[in-house]
Amino acid sequence: MRKSLATIWFCAGSMGMLPAPALCQPIVKTMVVAHAGGAAYHVHNTRSAILHALDVKADIIEFDVQDTKDHIPVLHHDFVLQPDEAQQNHHWLDKRTTFIRNMTFAELSNYSIGQNRSGSPSDKPYPFRRNKEQETIINLDNALELISKSPNNPQVFVEVKSALDLPAGYPAETLAIDILKIIHKHNNKDKISIISFDWKLLHLIHTIDPTQKTVYIFRDPLIYAREFANDMRDLGIDITSLTPQKIIDRLTDGFGPVSNYCLYADYIKKQGGWMLDAYKDDATLPLVSQAQKIGLKTGVWTVDTLTETSKAVALGINAITTNYPDVIVAALRPSSAQ
Repeated sequence: MRKSLATIWFCAGSMGMLPAPALCQPIVKTMVVAHAGGAAYHVHNTRSAILHALDVKADIIEFDVQDTKDHIPVLHHDFVLQPDEAQQNHHWLDKRTTFIRNMTFAELSNYSIGQNRSGSPSDKPYPFRRNKEQETIINLDNALELISKSPNNPQVFVEVKSALDLPAGYPAETLAIDILKIIHKHNNKDKISIISFDWKLLHLIHTIDPTQKTVYIFRDPLIYAREFANDMRDLGIDITSLTPQKIIDRLTDGFGPVSNYCLYADYIKKQGGWMLDAYKDDATLPLVSQAQKIGLKTGVWTVDTLTETSKAVALGINAITTNYPDVIVAALRPSSAQ
């Protein structure tokens, strides 16, 4: 029987990543996180993706959550349905929909999202996509129920897609309350973590329910501020009141920009998070070492090559988020990936 965690034996020194004395030492127990259910094979955040992640025995299944007009959290990455990623009555959309926050769950169910338009920018990065069936959006309640029935008993990362209180999404407090209501319905709360780039939202989660597990997603705040501003502008949101400083302050719950990433680890620990989940290029040795020194687990995203996997293991990373959970599981657990 495959264990959910396996000790990784990496000859990292032979790849020039660790000093020679570290050759073939047991490095760390590494969890595999199926990004959006394993997006390399199925459209992000679909029922098929979740079933795939269960089948390959990922330790953690991650998916993104939006909130509807009638306050039903649903699995979806973007704040809208995109034309290359959604169909209605078997026809591709010719433009994106209104914001999900302005649509009821019943209205959303009129669209199918199990395919990407062939040859589109949404389709090209995923040559191994298998799912050709049309599906409707699954809500968070049903997704958690589906996972709870699996004998594999994986953890779940519920990534809350916050628009930082701009019109594309609900205010942080509303998001927090709606999502916690669903999580509290299930008896496996210890297996469910709420994760987000929006640290103010996670602060609200802790205020409402101090026992809720949280994971703080981290990326260089200035890079994220630029990307967030571009996303909002593309959605037609007025961002004239935003500055990089304002976005960074919101993302870090007022902590603000720092030149030493290790200070963010100290903040996360103080706030009650159990993991710092960093973008792979931001997971420096000092940051990882500081996080683990103070008792935080560490994760990296999104790792889609074996080279990146080796680097993560050499750093002592505890969880690797990937679009290819089957390949990474096989690489880390060759004796059990049969």
